[in-house]
Amino acid sequence: MPDLTPALSLRYRRRALAALEGLVARARGDVAGQRATVERLAAAGEEVTAARAGLGVAERGLALLRGRQRFLRSGEPPPPDKG
Repeated sequence: MPDLTPALSLRYRRRALAALEGLVARARGDVAGQRATVERLAAAGEEVTAARAGLGVAERGLALLRGRQRFLRSGEPPPPDKG
């Protein structure tokens, strides 16, 4: 089956990648903050279930952004979201 996704222009790719860089940086900060929270709660002997769930959400968001970056760099369609 032929690929029906139209080719993206180089200009669009550059602009989208530049915008994604900022989002990825923010997402990395979110992941680091969530990890620190989990570690702090675990060290204090407190419940970490909710904090780990928040970490999972932050990591998933970062993974999705990285997938979009790979798509824009390679020119291939992104893999379908699984969740």
